[in-house]
Amino acid sequence: MKTTLEHSVALAGSAGLYRSLGAFGEVAGVFNDDIHQNSVFTTLGLAFGVSSSLVFDVAFVAGLSEDAPDFQLLVGFTANLGRISGRSAGD
Repeated sequence: MKTTLEHSVALAGSAGLYRSLGAFGEVAGVFNDDIHQNSVFTTLGLAFGVSSSLVFDVAFVAGLSEDAPDFQLLVGFTANLGRISGRSAGD
């Protein structure tokens, strides 16, 4: 059995735009020499905080290399199921 080795690299950033609206971006690459596949892509998107525990986001992904998908539209949400507190568990 042969193990496949894959390397991933990413550079990401975000900025608040207005109240609960933010923007984010990323350039990432996934490199696999064993199957000669190098996928480089960029992601640009917006996130909207509905409440302190729920964020909706939408993003556009564009492939920058031949092995990456040409484009994708992503829609999702992040929900915090725990309690947000400024105190640590030991306090």
